[in-house]
Amino acid sequence: MVDVGQVVLALVAIAIIICTPIATIVAYDYLTGRYDVVLERRRNRRRRSCADDVQQLASEVRRLRSAVVAEKWHNQRQRALLVEAYDQALVRACRTLDIEQELGVDGTVLDREIERVRVEAQLQNAGWVLVERRHDQAA
Repeated sequence: MVDVGQVVLALVAIAIIICTPIATIVAYDYLTGRYDVVLERRRNRRRRSCADDVQQLASEVRRLRSAVVAEKWHNQRQRALLVEAYDQALVRACRTLDIEQELGVDGTVLDREIERVRVEAQLQNAGWVLVERRHDQAA
């Protein structure tokens, strides 16, 4: 029969033989700063991804704003849906930039319009371009 102590000893020996070189390589890479480079690359990828998300959100806000302002909708229901989508995009933008807003709060149409103008001003103060000027437009 096989002695249990010998099996355990053999497993421990195999674990040491496998883990020692791996631990040595990891320790060497850590001490030489190799992981710093890898971690910095990962951070940069996350930052780029976050920046891309913000750019997409800004583009969506501009697109919806131009659709709401253009007044080329076919009926009031379409306008209401556009305004609701625009408000939701503004809420997401405010959440991204930690700007306080009350667009989700039910209120009168006038209250929502005033809040929308205030939020647009806050976003412009934060550096967002909401209106794209064309070359033929006056400043």
